[in-house]
Amino acid sequence: MPAPRFHERSAPFPRHRIRCPAAGVALFLFAAAAALHSQAEGTFSEAIEVRRINVDVVVIDETGQPVENLDRADFELYEDGKRVEILNFAAYREDAPPAAPSAAAAPPALSAAGTDAPGPVTWVIYVDSAKVSPGPRNDATKQLQRFLAEKAQPTDRMLVAGFDGQALRLLTAVTSDRAVVESALTAMTRGSSDALARRSRAQNLIQQMQDVALNLRAPGSQAGSIERGQELPSLYDPAIAADRFWLELESFVTDEAQRERGALRALDHLLGMVSGLEGRVALLLVGAPVDVRPGDPMVRRAQARLGSSPDAFQRMRDVENRQVDLQPNLDAIFARANASRVTVFAVDASDGRELGISTIEETGLPAISEGSRAGSGTAPATMALSELAESTGGRAFTASPGLAAKLAGAASELRTYYSLGYEPPRAVPGGYHRLEVRLGRPGLVARHRHGVRERNPAESASDAAIAALVGEPPANAFGLRVHIGTADKQASRARRKLTPILVEIPLGALLLLPDLAAHRGQVDFTFALIDEHEGLTRTESKRLDFSIPNERLVQALSEYITYEVEFPIAKGSYRLSVVAVDRIGGEHSTVVTPFTIAARR
Repeated sequence: MPAPRFHERSAPFPRHRIRCPAAGVALFLFAAAAALHSQAEGTFSEAIEVRRINVDVVVIDETGQPVENLDRADFELYEDGKRVEILNFAAYREDAPPAAPSAAAAPPALSAAGTDAPGPVTWVIYVDSAKVSPGPRNDATKQLQRFLAEKAQPTDRMLVAGFDGQALRLLTAVTSDRAVVESALTAMTRGSSDALARRSRAQNLIQQMQDVALNLRAPGSQAGSIERGQELPSLYDPAIAADRFWLELESFVTDEAQRERGALRALDHLLGMVSGLEGRVALLLVGAPVDVRPGDPMVRRAQARLGSSPDAFQRMRDVENRQVDLQPNLDAIFARANASRVTVFAVDASDGRELGISTIEETGLPAISEGSRAGSGTAPATMALSELAESTGGRAFTASPGLAAKLAGAASELRTYYSLGYEPPRAVPGGYHRLEVRLGRPGLVARHRHGVRERNPAESASDAAIAALVGEPPANAFGLRVHIGTADKQASRARRKLTPILVEIPLGALLLLPDLAAHRGQVDFTFALIDEHEGLTRTESKRLDFSIPNERLVQALSEYITYEVEFPIAKGSYRLSVVAVDRIGGEHSTVVTPFTIAARR
């Protein structure tokens, strides 16, 4: 379901009132008075946030085994080529005894003072059924079931999701119930796959390349003049057959671009969702190489078949104009992955036939390198899943009978590692920054994420909103209240009803700043919606800026501030997650509300 558009109305004063405890009012007034005093002295400034970035590092030896018993002196950490000080150091070992309860509250040590037991891991199983054929997909899924049954710890949690060619589908919430996960994976093996239809379509185009003279066109016709379903004089007319081929190639390239863009969007949504989960997150991604320029191999083979006809070159330009470059979308995926502690373990389940690649070689058409596009230098046409895995400190595998055993080694690495914490040298989050870990001992290799991008407050709120839909019940620190109004039957858009959603926040839970004759507040809202089919929709953040006259302040502290939006929502059952961030106080609160939109009568 596409992201809803917002129509918003906000009220500077509440519609509902409650009485807050006197102690809460006194505390709030004290904070406001202190801020006013600082402002009067000319020393008021925004709160300084102490930030830490943690880099998880797996160290392996020449045999590929995790290395234990290293200390802080064995590591050097660099950001953008400049060495940074390791302020926090921790070592974790799979078979270490659990830490004593009192140790959990102790501040992080500056050097290795023993080894701690690792925390639980959240295993996210994600399968792209749009690009992986049922056979390889099912084989990989069975290997995943075996791996989870043998290596997942009782405290570990799991989430099963997939891309069906249309949208991201969540088959389970985050759960420790093995039976639920087993059932979801079994159901996945019975599902359909877009890969078969895509392969058939590609093979049909390849056959046409062999049989059709691509330089021909129906006499007197214009490029693209023959529409689908139009009555044709003869199915065997070579000129018309050529015109049909060019139209089909244009449609193929367009559809491939839409499908690949949807797959990247789904993966981005998934990464955003699991980025908000606590602890280490391992993404087991079963898929195929990413098409950076969807349909490019087919286009280049058509180019190789062209003669010298100017008309054919014009038709080829029409096709090329349909092509898109998804490198920016792919860059966003890398940035999203590096903004979290998600480690990707990629499983390439492609069999080389999803788009008829092996069939192409059987046709005798000229062989063209898959890594570059003719006439455009060496721009990559595909990206291997291993690149995404390695950029997060993970590993890549192929779907094979030994996959479960290989993943078992990855699980050991997730539980035997080191954590290096440093303070970023920049004042505010932003940008992508390269990371490098150097070891003081020869013969060892450090595996870690290649870069870091700190999430800004809006991104963190968005991730928290989505994680709340599938993870543990969130903490509603502010006491948010959400009311779903009655859909407007007269204002519908594409079979969706404009549905009002009202969010209420106790004003006493927010920090206000004095501003001459008033006090002002700033609250950011982020909304995430998931439907009954577990289709995820993310919405953009919205900001509410308000001010309260000083003479109204004491009374207002016992009231609610309200914010109202309208979503165009189709009929069905939903779960809505709302995150409110107090931009002045730095605190946030989350609430999840189920609701149903009835069918129109």
